[in-house]
Amino acid sequence: MFILFTMFEMNFFVFFFFFFFFLSFSFVVLMNFFSIFPYSYSLVWGFFTVLIAFLSFFYIMLLNMKKNMNIFLAHFLPIGTPPYLWVALVVIEFVSYSMRPLFLGMRLIINLSSGHVMLHIMGESFYTFFFFIIFMFLEISMCVIQSYVYVLLLFLYGKGM
Repeated sequence: MFILFTMFEMNFFVFFFFFFFFLSFSFVVLMNFFSIFPYSYSLVWGFFTVLIAFLSFFYIMLLNMKKNMNIFLAHFLPIGTPPYLWVALVVIEFVSYSMRPLFLGMRLIINLSSGHVMLHIMGESFYTFFFFIIFMFLEISMCVIQSYVYVLLLFLYGKGM
């Protein structure tokens, strides 16, 4: 019974992280998919995407800090650094670390907005309906790929802490 409980406890964390990343992936895919249609409001273009990136990133960061604070803080000051570089290196590492969620959200906004703008421009032209349908399928695949990259970067940021 104890072995099953221990396996369940370990599998609970694996399941929890899988569920979190799966929900993040599904949410970003649906958010992007519904913004493809003409005359719809795109949640990708606004502050909402950066907010989701910040919340997800800091949630993973807090879980890693709770797991092991020493390993988390060791990333800011590598072993063997000369003492005269400690202050500058910690400040530089902290700034680069805190900019990760901003760049994660901005990357998603920029990559998907360019495709959405092109899709809306092509949708207004009557003569390019065939190209519009082809580009629509490409844009749907781009939504899935960008959501995958978003979740992959979240996972790598969490693993690299």
